[in-house]
Amino acid sequence: MQINLEHELYRDLTFPKPAEHPQRQGMSQDEFEAALDDPMSVISDVATPDGLVRIPQIVGLDMCSWNNTGFYRTRYPRTDIRQLFVPLHSGEMPENVLSGVQELVGSGGVLIVEVPSTALGGIEAITTRLRSGGVDLGEPDLLGTQTYFEGKISLNDQSKVSSTPTRFTEIFTAAAREGVDSFGKRASVDRENGVWAHQTLPTDDADELFEFYEDAYVVLNNSPLHQGLDPDMFREMIATDTTATKFVYRIDGKAQTLFISTEDIDGLDWVSSDYYREHFHDDYTNKDLLWFPGIATDPHAKSLHNGQRITHLMTKLSEMGGYEPRIVFDFCDFNTDIGLHNVIARWVNNTAEASVAFSAIANQKYYGLRLNK
Repeated sequence: MQINLEHELYRDLTFPKPAEHPQRQGMSQDEFEAALDDPMSVISDVATPDGLVRIPQIVGLDMCSWNNTGFYRTRYPRTDIRQLFVPLHSGEMPENVLSGVQELVGSGGVLIVEVPSTALGGIEAITTRLRSGGVDLGEPDLLGTQTYFEGKISLNDQSKVSSTPTRFTEIFTAAAREGVDSFGKRASVDRENGVWAHQTLPTDDADELFEFYEDAYVVLNNSPLHQGLDPDMFREMIATDTTATKFVYRIDGKAQTLFISTEDIDGLDWVSSDYYREHFHDDYTNKDLLWFPGIATDPHAKSLHNGQRITHLMTKLSEMGGYEPRIVFDFCDFNTDIGLHNVIARWVNNTAEASVAFSAIANQKYYGLRLNK
């Protein structure tokens, strides 16, 4: 069987359909191939109408690029930690998988399991199947939750809503070219102070922004899932990606706060664009979905009101374009627990131009299953 078909069937058998959950599930094809070749992987052969499919069910933690291995190794020091994938609709655990689990028991190993909010039975369905196969488990350890939100921007003056709106990429590009500050005024002054929208920024600026972006995300990365953009992706998005608009708040030329927005949902490798196409079809088709892959403030700066100032620019430009996008993003526990989605809503609702309310649409939970000796 061709590896790309085998990988596709692995996804179909193991995870919710792409249109059922906003987070992309499972290993990429490259990771899948590497897992099949790894002698440490436990692989099951599953019969399908297309033939036998090899499904990696227990793999090394490093096989999955989204895993924050530093988090896991801090949480479970000197422990053999493996990722467990459980096919959605199969019954008993295969014997080779149970044998692979039992091999970890002697070292008091830990299995990492991810459970999308759409999975029937949740974590209990998985632990029941393991225990029915004779595996002695401790209580599941909930390690973290990634929550997905959405909210539709509504212009306060509905007479300004356009049937052919100027979307964010277009109006922000024009704003960046002409120099629109946080009060929506065109200015010929330099951009040493205030909020500015940029289509791209010089490489040196990308390096400067990444310094505080990385610092700001330290606290967020106390999470089982890597948070934020990696250095290469960040620099590419800042310096060369014209589909992403960068909002930067500066004082005396020094950047303090950064918001990154993009309408290119398909370009975000952790997002299931099929979900948004299915559930927000018109917004997806019309490029009215706006994702925020990066929001960061220099933790060393006095920048309490910078988010409000950036939001003011965004709502001003939205009104100028007659545009009501649907804002979408995902948060780890830290941001959800402090209610950052409510803070952003308050920033929008404090402006004269627009209002919004955010609601959670799905989540993905991460569990550790400690194996009792």
